[in-house]
Amino acid sequence: MIATSAAPTRYRWFICALVFFATTINYIDRQILSLLKPILDTDIGWTNIQYGWVNSAFQGAYAVGLLWFGRFVDRVGVKRGYQVSIIAWSIAAILHAPIILLVGKQMTLPPAFGWLASNPATLLVPSAFVAFLVARLLLGVAEGGNFPAAIKAMTQWFPQRERALATSLFNAGTNAGAIFAPALVPPLAYLMGWQWAFVFAGLAGFLWLAFWIPKYDTPDKRPEVNAAELAIIHSDPAENPGQPLPWLSVLKYRQAWSFITSKFLTDPVWWFFLSWLPDFFKKTRGLDIKNSWIHLVTIYSIITVLSIAGGWLTGYLIRSGWSVSRARKTGMVAFALLVVPIIFVSKVGDWPAVLLIGLAGSAHQACIGHVPETRGGHLDRHRRHGGGRRRDDFPGVRGRVARQVRQNP
Repeated sequence: MIATSAAPTRYRWFICALVFFATTINYIDRQILSLLKPILDTDIGWTNIQYGWVNSAFQGAYAVGLLWFGRFVDRVGVKRGYQVSIIAWSIAAILHAPIILLVGKQMTLPPAFGWLASNPATLLVPSAFVAFLVARLLLGVAEGGNFPAAIKAMTQWFPQRERALATSLFNAGTNAGAIFAPALVPPLAYLMGWQWAFVFAGLAGFLWLAFWIPKYDTPDKRPEVNAAELAIIHSDPAENPGQPLPWLSVLKYRQAWSFITSKFLTDPVWWFFLSWLPDFFKKTRGLDIKNSWIHLVTIYSIITVLSIAGGWLTGYLIRSGWSVSRARKTGMVAFALLVVPIIFVSKVGDWPAVLLIGLAGSAHQACIGHVPETRGGHLDRHRRHGGGRRRDDFPGVRGRVARQVRQNP
């Protein structure tokens, strides 16, 4: 046997860094469209309703992508599953660029539609809008692979005692992407044209693959991992495999419906901020993206810091003797109330508005961090139940809901 007295290597943290950068790219890709909306409003001539449909198409496709990729990653493994996801979303990002060729053109019905085709008002839709709709559908499905693959990578490379920290670190890429995108995308769009923002986002994904493909595998197959680090990774005790729950059985539990309802009510708030903030500053403050990018960067920086402070607060209450349930529920109520001052955002100046939006976004992120199986909530699930290879320990949607039901009978 190889001696384990040598200091353990730390290759697992390199893997965590790779997943962090993938998540950062993922969130930059998602934000490009909202950052470019003030420019595209002029170039394309679409309406806010049409822009809303484009974002809804992405969200619906993303939900489908999560369902499909959860099972796909379980079947083919993390390395191949992540590769397929990021190749697909990088191609989808680049496919936004040729849409510039459709700017200024309208969709018309083919002659086979008879009298409908003779009336141009029946389909007076910008062709670029339809192309964006299709491109966002493709991007949404492909980006659904990021979190299933990332979470399963953490279960393979980290013991339970380190898994919460590792997941928190890679998940910080969501905030990093939200901060970097407003700083990078607008200058690039004004210097080279908006289509190049999508091209470079896709190329960033392929650059990431140049590190992922040669550097990722299971821990026992990587020469950079010595025996001491391998012992740390595999230090979790064996678990009772348990039994997976079928879909219909899951829906019989009130815990499943509380999870579904909470996600239904909270997730749209965050996506509303991501999708409409640049347009808010343009339409209500007269600030185009050249002048509002610093406001956006400040907002997401505030959210990053204060949302972490929200997690500290409930932890402090627990350490002070409060029960976990009481501390988390008290925190969730407090965070929900901190969102309320956003109603005054239209009555204050630019920078006070930044502070109000930052407070609301921070409170929202802190609140959903305590909803089971959201970004913060799934950490406890993996801390307590990671490491085993039963089907519902994997990152498929059914597995996540099943864990929630089992742990809250």
